[in-house]
Amino acid sequence: MNRTNDLARVSHSIIHYVNEMAETTDASSSEQVLPIIYGLQQVFPQWVAMICPLHHPSWYYVSNNCVNVFGYEAGYIVKKLGPQHYFDQVHPDDVEDLYKVFSFVRSFFEEQPSEEHHLFRMVFNYRFRHSKGHYVMLHDEKVVCRITGKQNLYYSLFRDITSELPYSGVKVEIFKTGNELQRVNSYQPSREQKLSVRESQLIGLIRKGLTTKEIAHMLRISHNTVRNIRSRMFEKYKVNNVIELLNKAG
Repeated sequence: MNRTNDLARVSHSIIHYVNEMAETTDASSSEQVLPIIYGLQQVFPQWVAMICPLHHPSWYYVSNNCVNVFGYEAGYIVKKLGPQHYFDQVHPDDVEDLYKVFSFVRSFFEEQPSEEHHLFRMVFNYRFRHSKGHYVMLHDEKVVCRITGKQNLYYSLFRDITSELPYSGVKVEIFKTGNELQRVNSYQPSREQKLSVRESQLIGLIRKGLTTKEIAHMLRISHNTVRNIRSRMFEKYKVNNVIELLNKAG
């Protein structure tokens, strides 16, 4: 399956988690939704606002200033660049990490009380292809707003932050609303510990059940070298035994 399709699928599942304890706002409820968005645009004129209701196949609303960030007019995004095709514009080098980040967020929601899901907001950073062909670094903030009763409005706020700081990879920060906004979690795949070639070889042979002596023979290194590499991996992944190492190293 195309990875961008996976992105759309897992992104949609996150919206499900956010809305599972609420009556989702219908796409036709403009008398409730649009005044909120218009108010946001007055407060944050540089931010592009988009709404994609849970059971709606396309963007319900895209603010007119989207051309400043994406290079596309709002009408084009609504008609031609729906949620499914949106992810086709993500930088190819960011697609896999963005999938990891979305999966991380989904796992995060699975661990939270369902009645609190609507209290979280997420900030994603990744690169998106501008209509002119170059890539911009996006601040993509997913926000939930309680409208009335149990109705939630799930929307995205986008901003081009290319000129503000150097790009350091795909990442997400998760915040929880309350008396004050608190960051409760974050994840950046590029900061994961990477195995060296030799470490990868060692992990592969351990998985096959080979002993230290057999591994040393296979790799043509000494027993002590095998033990030293294994000890360094224990320290790198902060584990105490081989089983924990295999689980952590993936």
